[in-house]
Amino acid sequence: NLLPVIAPRAGVVVELAAVDGATIETGGLLAVIADARSLRVNLAVSSSDAGSIAAGQTLRLRTRDGVEATGTILAIAPEADPSTRLVEVTATVANADGRLRVNQVGTATIILGPSQTAVVLPPTAIQWDGTTAYVFIKRTDTTYRGLKVPVLARTADGIAVGRLRAGEEVAMTATAVLKAGIFYDRFGAGCTDD
Repeated sequence: NLLPVIAPRAGVVVELAAVDGATIETGGLLAVIADARSLRVNLAVSSSDAGSIAAGQTLRLRTRDGVEATGTILAIAPEADPSTRLVEVTATVANADGRLRVNQVGTATIILGPSQTAVVLPPTAIQWDGTTAYVFIKRTDTTYRGLKVPVLARTADGIAVGRLRAGEEVAMTATAVLKAGIFYDRFGAGCTDD
């Protein structure tokens, strides 16, 4: 009355329901076997960030205890969770060395596109015309040239912008005065002193 039990696939036993001497009915759970070489990751992402995420993008995961792994975005939920207002993003990460564990908590960085060279400037160095950002490049000791720049990211250190070349000096303060020089035709009567 004893039958051998053969696992349907290779993996690690992560849950064992059977005990020695117990009778198991047909269809009953004996054990849960997982292939831990690749794990599924569930991320909670703000609705505003979810619009930039797409299946196939690269993900870098770091657990609270310092384990790192790389993976790929599989799917983005079509709706936000009604209680948290966060969007679930599903990814898969490689775990060939087995250092990741089920139910670990961590943070993830999603690579939205190819890397770009950027300069991080303080907000005082940037002037805005609607949604367009400008910086002011020094030409001589008394003249500056306005340059329209793409905003690549906002960080805790400032605002990352593109289009600047190595060695260019950027005005860091008094940029509102320089902006007025570019858009002088927008100023009407009473907007200037004498």
